[in-house]
Amino acid sequence: MRCPVCHSADLDVFFDAGVQPVFANVLYDTREEAVAAPKGRIRLGGCPVCGFVHNVDFDPNLVAYAPGYENSLHGSPTFNAFADELASGLVERHNLNGARAVEIGGGRAEFMGLLMEAGLSEGLVMDPSSPDDSLVNSANLRIERRLFGPEDAAAGEHPTRLLLSRHVLEHVEAPKDFVGLMTNAARQVDAGVYVEVPNGLWTLRDLGVWDVIYEHCSYFTPGALRALMAQAGAETQPREAYGGQFLSAETSKVGPEADFDPAQYSADPEEAGLRARFGETFASIETRWREHLASAAAEGRRLAIWGAGSKGTTFLNNLSAEDVILYAVDVNARKVGRYIPGTGHEIISPDALRDADLDEIVVMNPIYQAEIASMAKAAGSSAEVTVV
Repeated sequence: MRCPVCHSADLDVFFDAGVQPVFANVLYDTREEAVAAPKGRIRLGGCPVCGFVHNVDFDPNLVAYAPGYENSLHGSPTFNAFADELASGLVERHNLNGARAVEIGGGRAEFMGLLMEAGLSEGLVMDPSSPDDSLVNSANLRIERRLFGPEDAAAGEHPTRLLLSRHVLEHVEAPKDFVGLMTNAARQVDAGVYVEVPNGLWTLRDLGVWDVIYEHCSYFTPGALRALMAQAGAETQPREAYGGQFLSAETSKVGPEADFDPAQYSADPEEAGLRARFGETFASIETRWREHLASAAAEGRRLAIWGAGSKGTTFLNNLSAEDVILYAVDVNARKVGRYIPGTGHEIISPDALRDADLDEIVVMNPIYQAEIASMAKAAGSSAEVTVV
């Protein structure tokens, strides 16, 4: 398969994750439905030129986003602090007072609401999967459940100064077309562009092995994201954020498209080694956790994971261990009472820990460790808090 970003080389398959649930962020009302969730194969291939990583077995026909897709992190104080600071910065850098912003994706418009609070005058969120209980703060904040078109960039009462997309591009099979659509629209109205994705380098370098999920068909390292943006006329220097877990590319002005030379956007040489070792690293981490869970089961210990999202779903589907991991805990109230795809683990709220009688809580994301330890203690749980 040719690299979808730079088209300069074939992808080199370096990791086979086997068959996994198609959606990590679509939950189910019964355990039986969750266990029967559709699955697809994941084999990751890396580009030796730009560093882009893609699931070469991805089948877009298996992935249809609709209301019910639930990946909001806004129940976390840690995440909210990050989102508040980001919103304020975007309003200031792009002069959004008296202006309009359009977000491609955006779910319940939670982040667009933060932009409004920070000074944005008009916001439009375009997301076919935006649920019925989406957040709308004012008459100047609208949600449309359809795909973005170029004409939407100039359709407001105020001048559009920013087009943004956060945690959407990693779901897109043809990222070059998606970014081209954004930048062409931004160019027409003289708007800036902001793109945020999970940091593929964090997955490879910092051993975020549980981030590999089917709906994320595309993984961007800084070099790959820079190459992608540059082809579309947006010369950027991608930046790591949120403890290195996120990667953003931002520009206040999109230039004209120009001839693209992949040699100018080559990947960090270190990335080839990281990809080559990833399968061995994944197997080592998985083995360590299998041994930990087997020991816990032998001792009659009761465990739960905290984080019923991508990482938690991957962890449970690879390790299962229903006899020792009893629940998944999550602060997102819309997930509570539902079940993890593939394994059928029930999702409970932090308040339910008081009666769960747990010995250990395994935190799926280290950035939330302190927050989770505090919430668990406040809920009356004396369980040990460890990090995956």
